Order: sequence, then C-alpha cells, then structure tokens
Amino acid sequence: MLKKLSYSKIKRRIGRAEFAKLLNIELETLDARIRDCHYTKQHQDGKKSYWLNSYVQSVVIDI
Repeated sequence: MLKKLSYSKIKRRIGRAEFAKLLNIELETLDARIRDCHYTKQHQDGKKSYWLNSYVQSVVIDI
C-alpha cells in the first residue's frame, strides 16, 4: 500500500496556478520563465495543461 501511495504522489498533476503558487510568483512571471526556457513546457491532456509533481518538486527544491 505504501508503494501505491508513493507512486500516486509522483504522478500527481500540478496546474499552472498551483505551480506559480508553489514558486511564490505571479502567473505572468511563470509564463515568462517558460518562454525563456527556464522551465519545461507543460503537458497537454485535451484542454488541460499540467506538470508532473515530481518535476515541480525538483524545480522548487532547486530554488
């Protein structure tokens, strides 16, 4: 069961607003950093865009 919880945490999807909030920046700043290739572009699932939690956590830790 612990393995399943760990796996689901890694695969969790983080949206644009939550990513900006975790970095403590404005959405426009996040967009600019994505355009400047500081962060990878988000994945698309239809109209929804997201980053995987594992990537977001690595970015937050590197700050």
